[in-house]
Order: sequence, then structure tokens, then C-alpha cells
Amino acid sequence: MAFQPFSFAFKLLVGLALSFSLSAQHQPIASGVYVWKGLPVSKKASVEQRQILEGTTPAFKHLKVHATTLKPHQAPHPSHKHSDEELVIVKEGELTVTIEGFKIKKSPTRCKLN
Repeated sequence: MAFQPFSFAFKLLVGLALSFSLSAQHQPIASGVYVWKGLPVSKKASVEQRQILEGTTPAFKHLKVHATTLKPHQAPHPSHKHSDEELVIVKEGELTVTIEGFKIKKSPTRCKLN
């Protein structure tokens, strides 16, 4: 099956949340290819999200990868803090992130790890 790119709205951001919570019980992530068209989609007014994978790896107690597509000038959720690492990759468009009161603009050529 050939990979077909998906374009929706203005921004696609891929979030990679690395969680080290001891309370969560997750299954090992199987090696494989994740086809965009086969991923479950959750839609809200300004957000479309696809869960790509979630589970454990030899290096991480909890690894979650999802893709979030936003309409222009929208946020996926209210402001919040993460106790774990998060990696954000901007595929297209621009993303403004506020960390400790500082606004940082991200474009497809930059990524954020906090």
C-alpha cells in the first residue's frame, strides 16, 4: 500500500510525549509500519487527532505518538504543564508555544523539546 500524504487545514503538529509514569500499565510497542489512512481519527471543532502508537519500549516505560492537525489560529487544548518530556514537530504552517511566559514561534524547520 502506497503512502498518501494527508493535508488538512493549516498546521500539522506531531507530538511525541515521553512519559515515565510508574502507575500506567502499557503493552510493548510492536515493530511495524503505521499507515496514515488506517489510523483512528478523533475530530473536534478545531482539532483532528490521530493516535499512532502507545506503549513501552526497551528505552521508555511509556511512549505515545500522535498527530494533531489544527485550523489556523486554534489551540488543541488550554494551556497546561507537562511533567514529562514532549517533542513537537511542525510539518507545515507555524506554531506559537509559550514556555515560562516566553513565546516561541516554530516553523517546519524547527522543533521543540521540553
